[in-house]
Amino acid sequence: MAKHISHDRLLELVHYDPETGMMKWLKPTSNRVKIGQRAGSLAGRGYWQIKLDGVVYNFHRVAWFYVTGVWPDQWLDHKNGDGLDNRLSNLRLSTVSQNAGNAKRHSDNAVGFKGVERKRGKFASSIMCRGVKHRLGVFDTPELAHAAYVAASQKLFGEFARAARPATCPTRST
Repeated sequence: MAKHISHDRLLELVHYDPETGMMKWLKPTSNRVKIGQRAGSLAGRGYWQIKLDGVVYNFHRVAWFYVTGVWPDQWLDHKNGDGLDNRLSNLRLSTVSQNAGNAKRHSDNAVGFKGVERKRGKFASSIMCRGVKHRLGVFDTPELAHAAYVAASQKLFGEFARAARPATCPTRST
């Protein structure tokens, strides 16, 4: 693994605004980089990345390092689930399991509720925590199965719990 950029070098190259979550170049690092230009680019998985001295970093980890002066030794979770929102107030240290607990409903979820799948005409609910799949039961409706998931998510993940609702529900975002 490449050596991380030093804090002094980072402060020399970019300015990070913790209120907006954006970085701007202070010093050109290539012909394509202009002073004052927004730093970083959108990566394929819905996160920003930034290339510093030839090394590509996850933007949110660099933002954390910029403010704290310490590289995070854990995962960083985006509290609101938006991997593009790199405001400092939206970032928190987490375990792998906590980060997964805050994940959105998978796009290939045919039932429309996180933690629910169709099983023989009924709806099974399950949740993963620390690599263990907890089967929560089989229910007559997806809403009942989802309610079991929500209760387990809150118990297992606390503030990291994300009970993704169906995309058709306009009152709350997933």
